Amino acid sequence: MSQGLASASLASTAPYVWQSWSPTLEASSTNPTIGNGTTIGRYIQYGSGEGSFVVCHYYFEFGSTSNAGSGAWRVAPPITPIYGSYDAGGVSLGTTALYDTSASRHYSGGIRILTTPYFEFLAETITQITHSSPFSRATGDRFGFTAIYEVGV
Repeated sequence: MSQGLASASLASTAPYVWQSWSPTLEASSTNPTIGNGTTIGRYIQYGSGEGSFVVCHYYFEFGSTSNAGSGAWRVAPPITPIYGSYDAGGVSLGTTALYDTSASRHYSGGIRILTTPYFEFLAETITQITHSSPFSRATGDRFGFTAIYEVGV
């Protein structure tokens, strides 16, 4: 029953509309370049003030002129999180997904915020996703994530 009340409460402040989002994929040493790759970004904010939260999605498919840069990848969230950092002993803010076309292999991982205001990405081995980890990027490879976090604005 409380779930129904929460849904009714959210519905009363609707409509919620997905917003376009064009974040810059950055790296700790040299930023990646999109080149002729494909990116899609969007987010939606639910509520305002205390208890409000954001859901965001990002997708990047490497093209022949894309470059993975150098170092650990990161992206600034569309709206600044309420907390300056969020690692919570391994609890993730969302999921990451990578696909290596040459090996036909999927990788998954989590998201954390350690360096404000950036999402940092972890692969399934709990290492940071970088230009070459868990694999070197090539044309057709894909990277994406979904995050859910509290904003309180």
